[in-house]
Amino acid sequence: MARAALLVCLTTVGCATIAPEARENAVRGPDADRCAAQPDPLVHAGCVRARDKAQETLVALNRGDNLCLEPILNADLDNCRARASVDEQDVRGIKLRFIDVQPGSSWGSYANTVRWFDNTALVDLYLKERGF
Repeated sequence: MARAALLVCLTTVGCATIAPEARENAVRGPDADRCAAQPDPLVHAGCVRARDKAQETLVALNRGDNLCLEPILNADLDNCRARASVDEQDVRGIKLRFIDVQPGSSWGSYANTVRWFDNTALVDLYLKERGF
């Protein structure tokens, strides 16, 4: 009984903090898992390790943290061509405020905007950038 009450409480709080309309224009990830498409077992294993690392990086972010998007999830913010700060997040995604997008960046259309991204979209970009 207590577990059910806790679950209802957590679900209600989670839904109350992020309105559905805030996500209607979210950047979505692909339906297919990029790692599942890797036929070579060694490449598949490397892809899974990279995917797990990207997911851990996203989960560890907090509101106000800066995030490099080009190259994606790069820890070196000094050599970042596109940078955003975390405005809000939940288990499915992250709301980013683009604060520094250099000319010529592939993220140029996002300069000075705020946008929701599903975690799967950012993880997929991370894997794509690494050749998977």
